[in-house]
Amino acid sequence: MCVTELIAPQKLDSSLWVRLQELSRAFRILQQSYEENVAVDMRYLFSTFTFNAFTMILMSKRYFGDTTDDHDQHMELKHVINEIFSLTIKFHITEFVPSHLRRFFEWVDPTIPQFKRLHEKQDKFMKKVIEEHKEPTDRPKDFMDALLESFNAEDTVKAFITELLLASDSTAVAAEWVMAQLLHNPHVLEKAQLELNLVVGPNRLDSSSVLFATEAFGSSLLSRLPKVFGILERDEVANSALHHAVDHTNQLHKQNSYNLGDGFI
Repeated sequence: MCVTELIAPQKLDSSLWVRLQELSRAFRILQQSYEENVAVDMRYLFSTFTFNAFTMILMSKRYFGDTTDDHDQHMELKHVINEIFSLTIKFHITEFVPSHLRRFFEWVDPTIPQFKRLHEKQDKFMKKVIEEHKEPTDRPKDFMDALLESFNAEDTVKAFITELLLASDSTAVAAEWVMAQLLHNPHVLEKAQLELNLVVGPNRLDSSSVLFATEAFGSSLLSRLPKVFGILERDEVANSALHHAVDHTNQLHKQNSYNLGDGFI
């Protein structure tokens, strides 16, 4: 489903306007913060951009940010997704016992009640989204529509969408790491800024060039920004989050009497 309905070249092209629109919103927030001389929470900005882009592509809705309806309800969804992600990476004793014995150990796992509470909130929200998608509409078909056409079980659709929403944080974390490493490597940041000034222009955040700068990252103009392209490809950033994980794994040359080669990941 993901290959044919989400990341196929034709699907990526059709959803390009969503990414450009959300990127333009992020640029406007940066511009406004610069004009008002206020600090910007980049983690929140990256998270807002990626989460809204994901939900627009998956369900044709923006769920939180600077201008949305039902802001409190949409923020609650984001908090639920974050809590699910936090609980998922914690230790769960029930994962280390045979499946037929798990129900006997659930009472000692403190995360089970939390998962049930979050599931109720998430399930209520997903039911509403599914009901909206089942109603007749003239909007273009999105990923949720494709799932509902392919799967009869709504629980499968809910689980599919939740997994993809959880994955949105990985994109935000990667962007945050790149930004942090640029601050730790000012010479790379300076070269990227110089390149942007020459190709896009020094006033790239004003109202007349926000759209131009946004389109630049979605077109062949990116080929004229080799330094920026290198940063996006992490060639210029040696210590990304993934890089740390791979380095740490490569150092495990012996595990449980097995010799692991330098290329083992």
